[in-house]
Amino acid sequence: MWGWSLLNTPEELYGREACQCNRTLQESYQRIFEHLKEIQPDASDKQIQKMIG
Repeated sequence: MWGWSLLNTPEELYGREACQCNRTLQESYQRIFEHLKEIQPDASDKQIQKMIG
């Protein structure tokens, strides 16, 4: 499957309808932030923000 990821986008493989996200960018960012905070409890908020970019 990894070889395919270099040649095809998820949209090409599964269709655009299957690749829709019902969250805003801020909601996605917050979910990623909370997940990283959970798995890296000793990291500061600033460090996590740097990891996300």
